[in-house]
Amino acid sequence: MLTTDLRRALTRNVPAVALGAGERVRFTAAQLGLTFATQGELGLFDGQSVAGAIDVHFYGKLAAGRYEARGEGGDWEIR
Repeated sequence: MLTTDLRRALTRNVPAVALGAGERVRFTAAQLGLTFATQGELGLFDGQSVAGAIDVHFYGKLAAGRYEARGEGGDWEIR
């Protein structure tokens, strides 16, 4: 479950997809029912409990043309 409200982490919204080794899948915010504020939070949960956080990210407003993305090492970076 992916959410922009860490207190609402039980409503499943990520479709079940089987992936093989090295495969990836991409979902749009609309497909997941998400909208993003200029600053906020994003959490990936196991869908079993609000304590089941897999990954959490807090983000702030960025300068025009800048965005945050995962780097090759797995850390968030501003690009």
